[in-house]
Amino acid sequence: MDASAFIAGVVGKPVPHQVVSALRWVARDLVADKYQGGRVFLAGDAAHQNTPSGGFGLNTGMGDAANLGWKLAAAVAGWGGDTLLRSYEIERKPVAERIVKQATGNFMRDRRRPSHPEIAEDSAEGARARREMGEAIIASQSKVYLTDGTALGNVYDPSPICWPDGSPPAPQSIMEYRPTTRPGARAPHARLPDGRSTLDLFGRGFVLLRLGDEAPDPGAFEAAFARRNVPFAVVPIADPRICELYERRLVLVRPDGHVAWRADAEPADAGALIDTVRGQRNEVRQQKLGSH
Repeated sequence: MDASAFIAGVVGKPVPHQVVSALRWVARDLVADKYQGGRVFLAGDAAHQNTPSGGFGLNTGMGDAANLGWKLAAAVAGWGGDTLLRSYEIERKPVAERIVKQATGNFMRDRRRPSHPEIAEDSAEGARARREMGEAIIASQSKVYLTDGTALGNVYDPSPICWPDGSPPAPQSIMEYRPTTRPGARAPHARLPDGRSTLDLFGRGFVLLRLGDEAPDPGAFEAAFARRNVPFAVVPIADPRICELYERRLVLVRPDGHVAWRADAEPADAGALIDTVRGQRNEVRQQKLGSH
């Protein structure tokens, strides 16, 4: 390949430059068939590879680590069940498939953008070519750089360690992030009265948010978590703005910041719920859970 000719073609005219190195690059569009083999887990680039169009690689890898890290810690500590580690692939592989597809789409849109031979001309045709090219670039690149929906809107659904509440899934969006506490979703950010974010509450164990003065007493939760030696904390929040954002009076958040369960009243069987979110329920009970 003639690197100098390529540079001139991209810029639109010859410009002073020096070619220091020209190396072959291969665009990737890959997701591993399996994320786990026995005691071996794949994460990051070992599990998925995509083009850099969108800058998704690092974020996706960090999402893998956040998802898998607390599950490995739970297994080592002894309170995580067998389903907990199996849930890693179930939750994270669909995220990678969506993101890799999106990155490839970004890359191919740029490659297929039509050229305008008159673009460098000082003429009406040149002005029109530059305007059309600019409009096409803006339309294409908006989905490359404005990706809050992709970065923050991943919902683990279905998941064997989230308790579904029957609420319908929101439409997926690339550009727009719509905060929700639907089970499997990332718990939303809100500023607490002391200046911290609600996100600062998560990461060291399960957290039950009691939202509003009329939120039910969490005694059954505390007893059930304590019997299973699962790290657990209760955080009361009275701020009406946060209560509205979190949609329910009780919201149980996992160590990775994703919602495991939500409701306006305590569950009929707190122990069954906790066994589900820590991956300890057997397959028959899991199937019954999914039918409710």
